[in-house]
Amino acid sequence: MNQSESKSGAKGVYETTSKYLHTDLSPSHQLMRMGLGVMTTQMLAAVAQLDIADKLADGPRSADDLARASGAQPDFLYRVLRTLTSLGVFEELPERKFALTEVSQLLRTGVPVSLRDMVVFFGSAWSSKGCSHLLDAMKSGKSGIEEAFGMNVFQYLGSHHDDLAVFQGAMTGFSSVQSPPVVDAYDFTPFRRIIDIAGGHGALLAHILNAAPQATGAVLELPEVVANGPELAKSHGLADRMEFIAGDMFEAVPAGGDCYVLKYIVHDWGDAAAKQFLSNIRKGIKPEGKLIVVDSVIPQGPHIGKIFDAYMVVLMPGGVERTQEEFAALFASAGFKLTRVIPTGSYLSIVEGVPI
Repeated sequence: MNQSESKSGAKGVYETTSKYLHTDLSPSHQLMRMGLGVMTTQMLAAVAQLDIADKLADGPRSADDLARASGAQPDFLYRVLRTLTSLGVFEELPERKFALTEVSQLLRTGVPVSLRDMVVFFGSAWSSKGCSHLLDAMKSGKSGIEEAFGMNVFQYLGSHHDDLAVFQGAMTGFSSVQSPPVVDAYDFTPFRRIIDIAGGHGALLAHILNAAPQATGAVLELPEVVANGPELAKSHGLADRMEFIAGDMFEAVPAGGDCYVLKYIVHDWGDAAAKQFLSNIRKGIKPEGKLIVVDSVIPQGPHIGKIFDAYMVVLMPGGVERTQEEFAALFASAGFKLTRVIPTGSYLSIVEGVPI
């Protein structure tokens, strides 16, 4: 699959990161580094919550200065920043000063491309607790979250609004990286009515509508996610062309669209559940319409999507990353024919289908 850089502003993200994933360490050192991966997650989440990247936006600062500005203990902060420097997240300068790199630029807030909320989510107590139940999940077939809390992730988030806000922020940040490559790779201009299923706060749909000015669009989401829908549409500058519809994709989807988009949604569910909401789309889509699924398409050999596939065991009830053949079978079960798989400038692909 094509892993070329996108034109989105996420330039260098995957290439820069990969330099630090492939090393010439000895096998024992590689294994120890992997085993300590939990520390990498927690260090990234900590510096994100302290807004260290924002504090470095105007130039290098010392660890002591950053500690005063963030309320952290100076020596502890220095040791964490020094460690993250060895992973390429920051650059260490003389006199215990630090500067941003391409990687830590993504930890800033209020910028077009930000993964700050994503790393906060990865390091959150509830996500970490789910990860700690991976072995239980592997034995029971339930998700790690179900093992940890006795409920699936959606039930958990529905009753923990602070964690839901972090999760939604993470998904919006993820879209800031992934949405532009999708729009770069696919021509949405032929469509007139675009429905984004489970589209969160509308980041992807906003990118699509800006690239397809003739279209209107709607995001279908759970009521608690889109309670302030009009304000969200205004925040994208699309109050006259974007709407947010409260609903449940397992019950019904808005009818009459000629393009239905699901980004990072199908992978949340096993085949039986995915067939249910894809069948609802089949009922509502126009005969000439297109189904657009944006997900990892798992190839042979190493692929970052396989890491997320393992994370699905922890996070989602039945979640799975699929191969092209598995997508084709799933589409057929819901009344669609897979027509093509289009690489993007990220590790996600566009899986296109048409009604049959």
